[in-house]
Amino acid sequence: MSGDAEDGTKPHIISILSGHEGCEMNIKALRKVLFLKLQTEDDKSNKKDFKKTVQSMETDGSLSLTEDGLVKLSKSSSKKSKKDKKKKKKGKKREREEAAAKEKKKRKDDGDDDGDGDGDGDEHETEPNATNTTTTDDSEKNKPCKDNPTGTTRLFLGNLPFTVDDTTLSTHVSPAIITHIKWITDKESGRFYGSAFIEMRNSIDAAHAVGISGSE
Repeated sequence: MSGDAEDGTKPHIISILSGHEGCEMNIKALRKVLFLKLQTEDDKSNKKDFKKTVQSMETDGSLSLTEDGLVKLSKSSSKKSKKDKKKKKKGKKREREEAAAKEKKKRKDDGDDDGDGDGDGDEHETEPNATNTTTTDDSEKNKPCKDNPTGTTRLFLGNLPFTVDDTTLSTHVSPAIITHIKWITDKESGRFYGSAFIEMRNSIDAAHAVGISGSE
């Protein structure tokens, strides 16, 4: 700590006192806390600078120093410190709200209003073969196979004709069975984007669907 840092030290002293009961502390205790906070050595030079800073603050009315060494923050400084803390808290809250608003806008611009990372806008879900599916546990459903080593069952379909529907899509991938279709549409107009996510009965059916992709 040096004389040049005097003005920079004052806010720390005010902050320490305002956080203490009654906004007052013994001057030696205050100095010790301040030096620890600023990671300053407790030597004669820094003690002298600290004393000058306290005297300066006493002169400008920021604090008062009693004969028995009790430093007390003035009411005006205490109010200012509380006001600054409240302002800082509001600033952080505003930053969080702005960040959330930007993220929401970004998702909307990307067409991912539902926030699932698909960039898909609105989605219309159907289960075309709900009555034709057989119960399969997850270990069997996602079991890796020859043409599907990762066992994936959820597929994305793009460049679909605008006349496609549950029936024509299910017929197209037959004998593989689709258990779930998520049609991707524009959130505002409801216009079909020509793409969808489909869930296949198992990894073998998914491999079959991938194998015929691109066919008419």
